[in-house]
Amino acid sequence: MRTYVPATSYLATQAATLSAGQCRLLSTGLLGSTLIFSSEGANMIQWGGSMYHDTLRNEIGYIGKRDSSSYPYHWLVYDIATNAWSNSRAVWSTANVSGHGYDHNAFDPDTGRVYHREYGADYLHYWDGSTWSTTAAWSGTETIVGGLCHFPGVGMVTNDGSMLRKYAGGAWSNLFTMPAPADSYHDIIEYNASANVVVFGGGNSSDYRKMTSGEVISTIATPPYTLGTSASGPQAFLVSAPGSDQYLAWDYGTLGWRQYDVSADAWTTLTQSSGDGSSPQTGLPNLASGTASSVVHVALETLGVVLFVQYRGSGSTPADVWIYKHA
Repeated sequence: MRTYVPATSYLATQAATLSAGQCRLLSTGLLGSTLIFSSEGANMIQWGGSMYHDTLRNEIGYIGKRDSSSYPYHWLVYDIATNAWSNSRAVWSTANVSGHGYDHNAFDPDTGRVYHREYGADYLHYWDGSTWSTTAAWSGTETIVGGLCHFPGVGMVTNDGSMLRKYAGGAWSNLFTMPAPADSYHDIIEYNASANVVVFGGGNSSDYRKMTSGEVISTIATPPYTLGTSASGPQAFLVSAPGSDQYLAWDYGTLGWRQYDVSADAWTTLTQSSGDGSSPQTGLPNLASGTASSVVHVALETLGVVLFVQYRGSGSTPADVWIYKHA
């Protein structure tokens, strides 16, 4: 089920125009009206984190919701083959609930499942291509918000600021208990394929660590700003840079780009591009400040780029969809 044959697509064609260190703005037809449902008044990717790349169905997706317990979850899907977005695919429930999408989305290429952790849940929802189901619940302390990713050879790994856990073989096991002050939320976790590690932590109070495929955990250098999914902090997102053992971070408050090098265990400053992105331009995407908290991202290993989606306004206002090639 891990087999992936890239199809000719607009996304692949645009990615092929980039050299290392370049970005560009895509034309995918994503509008504010797709990210804001008419009766809701706020967009579904606010306080967001990682999207997922479904290499089985050739899709990119994100499940999220606006703030307030008066609104349900929605599912944003980008069909790579047709260069089209939709928001009508059904999630597990239409109930109005609290929360956002946070860093709670992941895809498992071994099973073809899309996973999502609902706000406050001690289990995961998963979709097998037709039906939603749930995993068993985990045991022990948990916090309402954290991070979720797939770690090849390890399983689905969650970090909620209280405990690092994995789900493999239909069962949960604990990997690491966060030291005091524990119970931080808005934490993140991101996998880097070249280094074959996950980096996790951040949020409201967690330290930063990495875990190897052998489940060896160690601390890493502290980033220059807080990583997490809180827009009120504000905090910064973290995403793997395909083709390298590096991560990219962008801070909602300072609008500054940073790079974390796993091998060197060091953070460095990166340069943001200027220009409208209509052609390849040198530097990181010049994401906007006005809707800074409404950015989601995904590392596309098969194309060698990172894709960013930023909400820019309601109605017919186009969202910004950027790609960036780091290595």
